[in-house]
Amino acid sequence: MIAIDDLAYRSKLAKVDPKGKLWFSLLPLAVCIASKSMLVSICTLFVMSAASLYYGAAGIRRYLRLLMVPGVFLLLGTLTIIVGRIPAGAEMLLGFEAGGSSYGVTAESLLRGGRLILRALGAISCMYFLALNTPMNALFGVLEKSPLPRIIVSLTELIYRYVFVIWEEAAVMRVAQQSRLGYRNFKTAMMSTGTLAATLFIRAYQRVDRAQAALESRGCRGGCLDTLTEKYRPCKEFYWAAGSFAVGLAGLEIICRLFF
Repeated sequence: MIAIDDLAYRSKLAKVDPKGKLWFSLLPLAVCIASKSMLVSICTLFVMSAASLYYGAAGIRRYLRLLMVPGVFLLLGTLTIIVGRIPAGAEMLLGFEAGGSSYGVTAESLLRGGRLILRALGAISCMYFLALNTPMNALFGVLEKSPLPRIIVSLTELIYRYVFVIWEEAAVMRVAQQSRLGYRNFKTAMMSTGTLAATLFIRAYQRVDRAQAALESRGCRGGCLDTLTEKYRPCKEFYWAAGSFAVGLAGLEIICRLFF
């Protein structure tokens, strides 16, 4: 089982109605993305991270490691915004000259890059709250009741299921290769990785073919899967919290635009 999925099943909110958690994640997410204030992004990041740590099973060290994964990509992606070509006479915080042009960091570019990183981290913290406290089966139950076509929801369920199947197949094959010294040096590691990818594709295709035959033998028609749904505890407080938090963030955005 993937670590995030395991944490979702061990969360205090695993048996709580997923609709409330969905609203509590999406409303602040929408306000955070639409906002241009760094303060709104910081508040979103702090509150949603605190909620994830309080209700979820991930400790603070694991949560910080999870944030570092997108954080590295954000830092690399915003380097082109923070560091750029500087017009002649402009004041730089840090820079260098190359080819007769000046390149460096200005206060404006640093602020713009910092704002983008904080906004993205605030949005990611909203999605982490949903991912770390809501099992995927519960989300699929919500999607089945949504206006989305059933065929799309069923395909999503099958794709999610076979992520684990392919993961397990790849893990077994890698252990078998390692036991035969398939990764003793760079050359053999590249050859083993190529063999693993090719064989994994064939095995995945065979598993899908067998699954399709099994579904058809059990009367599956039209591509839709009928599954049992669990009963969840109601969580009206999350609806109120989502609305209050979103309104508070929107108010903070208005104050920042008027006075700062």
